[in-house]
Amino acid sequence: QVRYTYAPRCRQGEHMATPPKPPSVNEKGAFGPSVLAYLGQMKYERHLPLYRLQEELKSISSMWFSRGVLSGALLRTAASLQPLWDLTRMELLESFYLRIDETTARVLRPGTGKTGTAYLWAYVGDDEHPYHLFDFHLSRSRAGPRKILGDFRGGILSDGHSAYQALIKESAGLLFDLGCWAHARRKFDEASVVTSHALVHEVLAWTWQLYDIEDRMAEASAAARLEVRQREAVPILNRMHARLLEVRPTLRPSSKLAEAVGYCLNRWEAFAAYTRDGRYAIDNNAAERMLRPTVIGRKNYLFFGSDDGGEAASVWYTLIQSARNNHVQVLPYLNDILVRLPEIVPEYLTVSPAETPFASLTEDQREALRQLLPDRWLAAHPAHRSEERQRELEAETRRRRKRRARRRLAWAG
Repeated sequence: QVRYTYAPRCRQGEHMATPPKPPSVNEKGAFGPSVLAYLGQMKYERHLPLYRLQEELKSISSMWFSRGVLSGALLRTAASLQPLWDLTRMELLESFYLRIDETTARVLRPGTGKTGTAYLWAYVGDDEHPYHLFDFHLSRSRAGPRKILGDFRGGILSDGHSAYQALIKESAGLLFDLGCWAHARRKFDEASVVTSHALVHEVLAWTWQLYDIEDRMAEASAAARLEVRQREAVPILNRMHARLLEVRPTLRPSSKLAEAVGYCLNRWEAFAAYTRDGRYAIDNNAAERMLRPTVIGRKNYLFFGSDDGGEAASVWYTLIQSARNNHVQVLPYLNDILVRLPEIVPEYLTVSPAETPFASLTEDQREALRQLLPDRWLAAHPAHRSEERQRELEAETRRRRKRRARRRLAWAG
C-alpha cells in the first residue's frame, strides 16, 4: 500500500500530513489484497501446495517467503472472510431444498507427527440461492450438519447416510428425505458385474428412461418439468417398484443385487419424491461435483496442518466454488472483496469472529456484504463473467448426454 506524505508550503515539517492507513485483512502482514487473492486462488482453486507457491513467488518477486508466512497469511485472511461465509450460510438456508455430501480429509494431529481423518461437508443451494458452502468437522456424525442446518426447513437430497436420516427423524416432519438416483443406479451397476439376473438390466433401462426425461426437460420451467414427470416418470417408477418387491424375496440377502434392491426399497418414498415438485433434482451430482476440487487438493497438499487450517480451507472453498458456480472470474472477485471487506466489517480484523458474532452486524453492514455475494457482485461487474467456465460446463453437459446415449444403446443391444 503506497501512502503519500504531503507538505504544502512547508520547509520545517510543521504542516506535513500523511493519510491514515486503510484497514487491511492482513494487518502487519507482508502481502496486500492482490497477493492474498492470488495465494487463495492458487492453493484452493489451482490446488498448489505451499512449497510450489514459494517457488511461484520467488520467480515473480525474487523473494523467498517461508511456508509459515504464507500459511499465516491464508489463515488470517480466512478469519477476515468469515462474515461472508456466515452470510453465504444464511442465504443458503433460504433454499427450498439442499443437496448435501461429504468427503474425507487428513489433518495433522498436534504432537504426534501423524494425521487423522476429518471431513469436509458440502452444501448446495437451489436455483434461487446459487451458493456452495463447505464446512470442516473432525467426525462424520450428525453434529456437523446439525450445526449448519439449524432451523432449516425443507428437503435434504443425499446418499442416505445415517447422519442425515437421524436429523430428518429428529425434525418431526420439518425436514424430509430426497433420494439420489445416481447412487441407486451405481448399486445396480456394481451388481451387474457379479450377476446376470434380468432385474439388473430392467432397473438400469428404467433408470435411463428417467434420465431421458430429465435431459429433455432440462431447460423447461419447473411447472412443465413437473407435468412431464407426473405423466411419464411416475408410471416407470410404479413398474420398477412392483418389480423390486416381486424379486426381493428370491434373492440371497448377502448378494450385491439384494443390497441394491434393499437400498431402493428402504428409501422408496425418498426416491419417488422428486416427482412431486419440478424444482427438485433427480440426483445429488451437483454436490459430488462440488467436492471434486477438494479431492484434487487433497492429493496435492496431502493434509491440513491443523484444525484451523481445515476451517480456513472451508472458508476459501466456499467463496471460490460459489464464484465458479456463478461463472465469476475468481481472481478479480477475491481481490475486490479483500479490498472492500475491511471497510464494511473492520471489527472482524481486530477480534476473533467468535467474539463478534455475525448477528451483531448492523443491517447496513449486512446489505453491503450481500453485494459481495458472487451473483450480485457479477451483476455489478459483468466484465468479469467467466465465459470459459460457461463453455466448459456446456461441453461437459454435451459429453454427459452422449455418454448416456451410448450406455442406453449398449443396454438395448
